Amino acid sequence: MSCNVFNFLLHLHQIIVVYEWVYMSDGGENPTIFHGRL
Repeated sequence: MSCNVFNFLLHLHQIIVVYEWVYMSDGGENPTIFHGRL
């Protein structure tokens, strides 16, 4: 069960990173909490 949760969080983090990359490249100036955690 914990493995499934870990995979879910990892997948969610990847989505956030992609969203951030698109947002920042679109002219966003405010980095979020997840920025720089790669």
